[in-house]
Amino acid sequence: MRNLTDDANFFSKTIISPTEPTSNPLPTQNITGSGDFNSTTLKNKENYEAIFPFKDGSSEEARLPSPLDEDGNPIDLQTVDPQDISPELFSQNFHSAHQLELLKRFNGEIALGAGDDRIDVLEGGGGRTVLILTEITKNDLAQLSIDDQTRIVEYLSRPDVPDEVKQKLAFLWEAEVGGTVEENRAAAGERVEAAIKEIGAAESEFDESYLDQLEILQLKISKNVLFSHASIDAQIDSVKERFERMNAFEVSVKFKDDRPSGLKFSLPSSLDNGVSMTAALETLLEQEKRMVEVQKQRLNFASSGSALDLPSLVAGLQLFDNIEKEVEAAEKTIELEQNNELVRYYTVMQGILNETQKSFNGEKPEEERDVFGNKGNDPVRVGIPVAVDGDDADLTEEERTALMMFDDFFSGGNSFEGENSHPMETLNKVTRPFDDILPDESTTIDEINDDGIVFDGVFPQKTQAQWNLFSTQIADAVTVINQRTQILTNDITTLNQEGNRHFELMNNSLRRSVDMINSIARA
Repeated sequence: MRNLTDDANFFSKTIISPTEPTSNPLPTQNITGSGDFNSTTLKNKENYEAIFPFKDGSSEEARLPSPLDEDGNPIDLQTVDPQDISPELFSQNFHSAHQLELLKRFNGEIALGAGDDRIDVLEGGGGRTVLILTEITKNDLAQLSIDDQTRIVEYLSRPDVPDEVKQKLAFLWEAEVGGTVEENRAAAGERVEAAIKEIGAAESEFDESYLDQLEILQLKISKNVLFSHASIDAQIDSVKERFERMNAFEVSVKFKDDRPSGLKFSLPSSLDNGVSMTAALETLLEQEKRMVEVQKQRLNFASSGSALDLPSLVAGLQLFDNIEKEVEAAEKTIELEQNNELVRYYTVMQGILNETQKSFNGEKPEEERDVFGNKGNDPVRVGIPVAVDGDDADLTEEERTALMMFDDFFSGGNSFEGENSHPMETLNKVTRPFDDILPDESTTIDEINDDGIVFDGVFPQKTQAQWNLFSTQIADAVTVINQRTQILTNDITTLNQEGNRHFELMNNSLRRSVDMINSIARA
């Protein structure tokens, strides 16, 4: 039988609560980069080092057992002569802790071996990484911190480092090696400054976007220490190429608008009075503004990207690359369209000459005819633009303009030094063929027929061989222009493929980020 006294004694006892154990802070309370360095950080660091001790040879506790040489004998890293260690043994058999231990004996830098087998080794930032210079690829170099890159530059700028080593690394990295940080920046900056002066010398009304891009490149140079002149030149050339394209259109459009009033119908560079090339110029300028904006965003993104997770960072950079490729493809598409327009203009003139050649029967090589296939020097009324009487006046507006576009008097024989060239003639470095097609000062007459019509002149007469020669010159120019059509088509295809690839990578990065978040949420 239960004793009630026992229950009473139980409830009268003093209950002592268990002591609450001391807990360590959660590691996530201070993720690197997310807060200030404080006591929580120190405790987390202490716990981490207790679980994952770092071995760098800086003390007895931080050393691994001695490594072995090729014969299996232990090597005392505190006394060994570095020249007794082969480059192969160091790079392939030594643990990173052994490498760091040896580096710390020699102030963070050693050179092992000689000649082609020589390796130069530096201690990386924070004393936790080993930089074997000959094993660093171009991509590896780009991913190093600025501090590590600076360390490498300062080491290689020293006179005691052999020129052969510098040349070998310059070839491996495709970078300029041997100068100080200041010298490297100055050399790279000079290349950009030369491009700025070159564009400025063109005195373009629309050079602002292009100069902005070169200034952005200068800003990037000021924040880096190692440079590839080839890479910098490629970026400069890209800006200059787009500027030259725009400037060719600017010159042609400006000349069309600024022609003296007496030449409003002369010196044509297109068959539509410059409408299409004016629209092309406006589109090119819009695309360049877009390019400047994306480059500014990329620069800001790069400086603030540490606040982003890796997938978002990768996605952002891929998006910028995608937009840049879109801009380049859009501009080349404009150029391609204008190139095709120019071919069409030449084709109109070729069609007229084909009809001219049909008027000859081939039996009289000395026979001369005008561009319409007429014989004799009958006076014809000529107006501006090319309006002729009779059957010869049955021309389309484009055909009339084409006659003036390829006529030596109305387009070629002037002092405007090619300013009336079509933009694509300038970019293709094609000189438009000219010939005496229309009446000029040398054929001007002053006659009045019975109807009171004034005849201003006669059309020049030429043999079939002479017309054939002119037709061949035009055909040769068309061949050159068509070559650019194929090149531009290939370039646009490549740019679109690259842009699509960047877009796919951006989507993949964002998808992985979402998958990661969902996985964490489900855990």
